[in-house]
Amino acid sequence: MLKQRAKILLPLFVLVGLCLGGCGSSNNTNSTPTPVNPTVTIPSGYQGGKQYFPVGAFHVQGNLLVDSTGHTFLLHGSQIAGAFNVQHQSSVEVQASQHLDSTTFNVMSQQWNMNVVRIPTCDYMWQADPTGYLSRLDSVVQQANAAKLVVVLDLHEDNRCGAPTQNLDFKLPLPLATSYWKALAAHYLNNPDIIFDVYNEPSTRKHQASLTDVDWQLWQNGGTVEGTQVVGMQDLVNAIRSTGAKQVVAVEGLGGGDSFENIGNHFINDPDVVYEVHIYFAKGEVTSSDWDTKFGFLTPQHAVYVGEWAFLPNAYYPIQCRSVPHDQADAKVTEFMNYMDEHSISWTAWAFMINKLILNYTNYAPTTLDQPWTCGDQKSNAGMGTLVKQHLLAYGR
Repeated sequence: MLKQRAKILLPLFVLVGLCLGGCGSSNNTNSTPTPVNPTVTIPSGYQGGKQYFPVGAFHVQGNLLVDSTGHTFLLHGSQIAGAFNVQHQSSVEVQASQHLDSTTFNVMSQQWNMNVVRIPTCDYMWQADPTGYLSRLDSVVQQANAAKLVVVLDLHEDNRCGAPTQNLDFKLPLPLATSYWKALAAHYLNNPDIIFDVYNEPSTRKHQASLTDVDWQLWQNGGTVEGTQVVGMQDLVNAIRSTGAKQVVAVEGLGGGDSFENIGNHFINDPDVVYEVHIYFAKGEVTSSDWDTKFGFLTPQHAVYVGEWAFLPNAYYPIQCRSVPHDQADAKVTEFMNYMDEHSISWTAWAFMINKLILNYTNYAPTTLDQPWTCGDQKSNAGMGTLVKQHLLAYGR
């Protein structure tokens, strides 16, 4: 259906694209987005049956990404965690780190039809060995880009990477994050195939029931919480821009990164920002109405990116799967992928790792939900890999 709609609307793209780029509101608006006709947001990346890899530098135009040739596109891929954000890795993370290489990246690109990989990083691990850390990261970034994957570098500042956050009643960037982003942005200044994801899953209060204007002020501009100085998302974006880096920047919503509800006037002042959420089908994020409330309302005017999402029978936290029964899991995963397509949302699924999206590193066989499983069984190898792979391989056809 999307391909048919794209054919019908193709003559409108030039006129509408010009309007999105210059005659409407830009991404640094400070008001709630005014919806536009969603039919103009079908990206040209849907044509041709292959995920699009950008040519040259890319930036945000309306609710899409556009490269140096004027080609609009979305990003679809997965995350791989462990190598750069976890000091004491689990066995699954050790395996993932050992296979964070060109073989895996080429499988993602060529066999799964992906065009992006999200790599969590850590400022405290970087601080311990800046030269060695960046050298190791360079190798991974270069191999991923060579496989035609954009790399999202995400700051996973938490206790697993050495940050002193485990006893705090909030999760917001500590001052080291500013120095870290200045260093990384300067280091990757001339690499256009990178997105800087400034902070993973911020929250102004644990077990946050609702988001207020005060929360969003703190998220945007930082301040002092429980006697601890924190920096805002605007501060981190400014730190990146101070180096001259022009790459797209991702900022995550509050509530553990899952929502932009009640953001009010607190949008980031920068034209090349994508607004990011994480969805795990927990309570309050299961239906299309939930998705509309949390982030879908942004999509007519802003670029939105679901940086993490998964249906996880073997999750560490059963809340991530107990809201959807076994016989509805396939349909719910498919519904969510269709929702993201319909709203022109980029995404990286969690995660291209053993018993998540894949079963092994021999043939990278996908996991499946079409087998017996019980929510919260960490020994289960059930996963949504087959559904994700099928969706990606059908992309554009």
